[in-house]
Formats: sequence, structure tokens, C-alpha cells
Amino acid sequence: MFGRLIGTAIIGFFIGLLISVFEQLYREAWITLKWAENEFTNISLGNKPIYIGSGAKSDIYLPVEKNYPSTTAIISFSNGKVKIDDKLSGKTTELKNGSKINLGFVELIINTKT
Repeated sequence: MFGRLIGTAIIGFFIGLLISVFEQLYREAWITLKWAENEFTNISLGNKPIYIGSGAKSDIYLPVEKNYPSTTAIISFSNGKVKIDDKLSGKTTELKNGSKINLGFVELIINTKT
């Protein structure tokens, strides 16, 4: 019983490791969220757009107490281009590698391989 438990844990570890390695190698674009000086989170961009706002379906949550609407912006990646659809201004802007968006308590940094 103990051997099976250890074997299952080892297999799970290596499956997770392989998924992480393949994601790093094959992703074309991602967002880095800078929460504090040394605190970062990466979100890969793909077919599914990233929703920013205070709504339940938001991938990046903004506090409703600070008057952020349900959907503040949508970041999408298609045809090798990253675009942000700003719902507050109604403008769509193409973002480049290194583009930064400051949301007050968090900074979004756009990363692309090109």
C-alpha cells in the first residue's frame, strides 16, 4: 500500500513537471502580474481571452469597492498579436512586448516571444 502511494505521488509530480515545462517552451505570449516588488504571477495567453474586472467571470479580479465594473477590460491573443479591449474608454489597443498597464495595486506586463 505504501509503495503504491509513493509511486502515484512520483508519477503525479513528473506529470505536473512535464506540463509546466511544455507550457514554458511552447507559449507565445503571457501576462506577468506584478503584485509587489518581488511577487509575480504569470498567466498564459491563448485562445481564451483574459477578463479583467470585478465580475464573477473575471480572470484578474479588481475590487468592486474601488468602482471597477464587472468587465473593465479584455486581453486577447490572436494571429500573433496581443490586444486589450478597454471597456471604460471603448478603445481597442494592440500591445507590444514589454507593454505595461498599471491598475493601481497590480501592474500587468505583456510578454511575447517575438
